[in-house]
This record gives sequence, structure tokens and C-alpha cells, in this order.
Amino acid sequence: MGLVNSCFKGDDQAGLGDKDGSPGETGAVKQYSWDQTRAQKDISKYIIENIHQGEVGRMPGDVNGEQIVIRNCENANIYIFDHTNTVSIDDCRKCEIFIGPTKSSLFIRDCSDCTLVASCGQFRTRDCHGLTAFLCCPTQPIIEATTKAKFGCFQVNYPELADQFQQAGLSRFNNMWWNIHDFTPIHESKNWKLLGECYKVKEFLTQPASKPLNGVTLDFESSPVPYTIGSRSRDHDETSLVLIFADNLQDQRAAKVLAEMDRHTEIELVKTRFLQLQDTDAERIFSSKNYKISCQLGPVIALQFAGPDCIRFCGKVVDSVTISTLGQGKILTSTDSSTASSQINGLFNFIDMQMGL
Repeated sequence: MGLVNSCFKGDDQAGLGDKDGSPGETGAVKQYSWDQTRAQKDISKYIIENIHQGEVGRMPGDVNGEQIVIRNCENANIYIFDHTNTVSIDDCRKCEIFIGPTKSSLFIRDCSDCTLVASCGQFRTRDCHGLTAFLCCPTQPIIEATTKAKFGCFQVNYPELADQFQQAGLSRFNNMWWNIHDFTPIHESKNWKLLGECYKVKEFLTQPASKPLNGVTLDFESSPVPYTIGSRSRDHDETSLVLIFADNLQDQRAAKVLAEMDRHTEIELVKTRFLQLQDTDAERIFSSKNYKISCQLGPVIALQFAGPDCIRFCGKVVDSVTISTLGQGKILTSTDSSTASSQINGLFNFIDMQMGL
């Protein structure tokens, strides 16, 4: 008790105010750091509500990692061109919504006939109908009490987007848009489906037309997120793995491999992943100790391709990229179908175990 009393006594003597926050002898009111933070923030910047028709949004730098709340909107186009912490979308109808990289969770509840293009750490719906979502999400998207939902791969770009992914702590290679978990499945049918390759994001998301939002031009052809087919059915069983080890040219090598493989129109990119492999994990997956030192350097980028003769095409592309980037020992690719199958199953089963799937 003596210590507590002495602390408050000291505050009064310093003129900072009484225990209840009233002015002290000098007339000053004690200020706490959290009070100052609240005073500095305009909460209205982070809430979008009651918009009926028209466009509204936030520009790069407006949100800067804070939470965003969107609610009670109808026939509106909503754009969040910044990175956020969490996002909640409630009671919206017939809206087009773009959400920049979200570090944590994106919740959409009690919405109908909306289009959503978003990248987020976690994605969850509840009580939604007719939702079309193009996602980049490193975890399983979860739906609950949701019907007639459609999902596709995130395919949008604008100048600040790549940096915003980093600020949100998201990797463009970690995307499970296709791996939907339905908490409330129905018998002999599905509440959701995956959109085919013919469905493009640009057909669902309108370019902003009003100022200042029209200062951000959406590029639908050069997304930083690689286009993957996930669990969609494919025409060919032949598949191959490309693994790119960590160094200062890792992203450049990955971009070159993706660009070169994209020229082979019959080859599809199935899955991608950015992950850290421990020595024992790498040895078990690749049945070799040869990659122990390479895996110690940092997270690896894994690319799974599928299509006719894709093992040979991957080999040629990896050889070319290795030469052009002086990357000897920095890229691994499957050498035959048996090895490819073993490596792919081992790697992605390991990823599933890590995620508890």
C-alpha cells in the first residue's frame, strides 16, 4: 500500500493530476500514450459504410496496416489500395470489392452477390450467397453457411502492390485459393466451385473511374502472384518440381523460370510455395543429403508444373536460367517421372502436415 500511495502522491506533486484524471495543482490533466494515439487517428478513415452506388476506397498509404471495416453497402465499387491488418465485410449486396494485402484475417459475413479480389493471411465467410472470390491466401479458405460460392486465383497488379505484400508479411508464392474447407457441406453436392482458366479477374472487377482512385491503374496481365490451377482437373499426368534455393537472386531466378515456362502454353503451373526446410525434412523429401547446405541458407521457392513433356521442358529452362544467373547448385528440378512424383508428394504432404490439413 505504501508503494501505491507514494506513486500517486508523486504524480500529484508533479502536477500531473489526481487518480481520476482530474487536473492537479498546475491544472494539467495526465495524458497516457494510448490516449495520444487515439487522438492522432481519424477512425472514419478505416470504416466504409452505407455506400449505395458509386465508388469509394483508400489510396496507397491511407491505411498503412490498420484494420478496415466495410458494412452495409450496395451496388458499390470499393477499393482498398493499401496493406491492412484485418478486414471485416458485413451486410453488403452486389458490390465489387478489392482488398490489398491483409496481414491477418479477412472475414466476409451476411453478404450476397458480391465480387471480392483479395490477398490475406486467412479467409473466412459466413452466411454468404453468390460470392465470387479471387484470392491469394497461404491457408485454407474457409466457408460456413455459404452457398453458390465461386473461387479463382488472384490476378491483379499495381505499382505499390509488391511492396505491400512484403509489408503485410505475405509471400506471393503461398497461395491455396483452391483448397476450400466447407464447415457446412451439403449431401451429394457442393456449396462452392473453382472457376476455370477462361474466367478472368478483369471481367469481374471494374477499373476505378473517379478521383483519386483512378490514379491507380489495375493491371490484370502481370500479377505478382503466379497463376496456378491448384486442384482443378488437368489433361496430363506428367508433372515436375522446380526448387529454387535462397540467395540474393532467388526471386529473379523464380521470375525467369516462370516467364520461360509460360511460353509453353501446354504446360500449367499447379502449385507454388515459399517455405523453410530443415535439414532432416530436405533429406526425407529428396532422399539425399546433398541439399543440406542449400536449405540452411533460407526459405526455398517450390514450383510444380504439369503437362506433356514438362520434365524435359523444365530441365531445359532450369539449365538456361542457371547459366544466365550463374546459379550452379541454386536450382533443383526433377529428372524423371518417378523422382518427380516422389519429390512432389513428399514436399506437399510435408506442407499439409505443417498446416494440420
